[in-house]
Amino acid sequence: MAEVAKGLEKLISNGANSKYLTEKYILPLEERPKFSSDESLSESIPVIDLSRVSDCLGQQNIILQISKASEDYGFFSVEISSCRKVASKYALEIRALILKLLALLSEGLGLDSGYLNEKFGKHNQIQLINYYPPCPNPNQTLGLQGHSDLNGITVLLHDEEGELQVLKDGKWIIVKPEKNSFVVNIARYDTELFSLFL
Repeated sequence: MAEVAKGLEKLISNGANSKYLTEKYILPLEERPKFSSDESLSESIPVIDLSRVSDCLGQQNIILQISKASEDYGFFSVEISSCRKVASKYALEIRALILKLLALLSEGLGLDSGYLNEKFGKHNQIQLINYYPPCPNPNQTLGLQGHSDLNGITVLLHDEEGELQVLKDGKWIIVKPEKNSFVVNIARYDTELFSLFL
């Protein structure tokens, strides 16, 4: 464990990561968190198998497991083998879509079709799935704050409610859901992200 802490400290303090940050984001060495050798950096979280959710006894057991995990940890993993296969296939298809979009964007900028993909380098893909149940009093909800996605491309499977809003010309507009389509959010060309690549 002490080796991991030393390696992490070396990674944090080697200066390579800080050369792109302004001073206000870099903690002085004495203020940085320290790891003690007896501190656990990794712990197993509860895994709940949902395969028996359809039978009454299995469902009661799962409810108890979820309650305990929520109290003890505030989070847990769920095991659903069929969903994992579907999610993996979905992630592969979205990756193919993103690579196609990067090629089209490159060509649209008058560049070689592989340019942006090459400049992004080995890129990560994060798949987030959010579920927002219908709100009984939608007029009393604030929703998410306005924000910018930090990644190069966001592909959003939009629900049919039409609650997504985007900022255009200083005004918030509702994005009308289109059947069988995705909303694609591309990092703005005038941000530092694209100026690093062009």
